[in-house]
Amino acid sequence: MIREKFTKEQKQDLMHIAVCSLLSQSGYYELEKKDEDGWPHFRQLRPMPDMNLAEQESFLKDHILLYFENHEF
Repeated sequence: MIREKFTKEQKQDLMHIAVCSLLSQSGYYELEKKDEDGWPHFRQLRPMPDMNLAEQESFLKDHILLYFENHEF
């Protein structure tokens, strides 16, 4: 979806979608459906491991790199 402006709630939704998309590569989430407006909805498959803030940041960075390794642009 390309728009010039998003509401604060939509920005939060976009961040949630991004995280779920990244973590679906490791089996934490899966795409369940897209709603009538085209927004994807994910289902959590397994709990996230307990991590401190630095570990969470590293975990997400690793998944971002994995995403770009697996997708051609």
